[in-house]
Amino acid sequence: MPTPITRSQITIRSATVADLPEIRNVSLDIYDRKSSIWRYVGLRAKDYLPVYEQIERHMDLNTCAIAVLPNGNVVGFFITLPWVAKLDFTNANKASRDVHGILHSMDSWFLDNVLAKKRRSPKTVLRLLANGTADGYEGLGLNQALRSYAVAKAIQAGWDMLVAETAEPMVQRLLRDVDKFDFGSQVLYDEFEIDGQRPFKGRRGGVVLFYTDLASQLSSKKPVARL
Repeated sequence: MPTPITRSQITIRSATVADLPEIRNVSLDIYDRKSSIWRYVGLRAKDYLPVYEQIERHMDLNTCAIAVLPNGNVVGFFITLPWVAKLDFTNANKASRDVHGILHSMDSWFLDNVLAKKRRSPKTVLRLLANGTADGYEGLGLNQALRSYAVAKAIQAGWDMLVAETAEPMVQRLLRDVDKFDFGSQVLYDEFEIDGQRPFKGRRGGVVLFYTDLASQLSSKKPVARL
């Protein structure tokens, strides 16, 4: 029986171009099997691939964090990309458009109610897009370690603000209580409408937008992630 991997044996580092194929395989597999919202709208990894390929091209590899085993296998990821990165849904299926439609509606709120009021350029905002841990590596604190690494790298690279949208209650709690992100906006699934339809009608819960001003964080008592 193989010896269990301990947290100290797992390296957290920035992603490279060479890591992209494995990040794709791991992330799409996790979302395909575990995402409740994907199941709700019938979204599968093979149908989401045209969108993911665009995300891959926009990734900010310096702040994209991965958890790597001694043998080089990726067992955790935290995907980031510039907030201004635009995705084309012309060739995407309806389920993909529905899922990202929520993010687009929250982006509009963020632009009008945060960036405009703070007079910040959208080009200085980094999106914390997605994260996950491979089966068998839960409970090691990888998600928090990956997120902290990404935030620390963003500070080093000079990003002004971070924004994250999540439907997971645990991630929401971590962003709010541990990482001290500010609550921004919430879209309830049942009320969300796109193209005159309510694709998530009857579903409980929703997506919450959190953000943090890194400039303010550095000059305040908020804890700052370290590498």
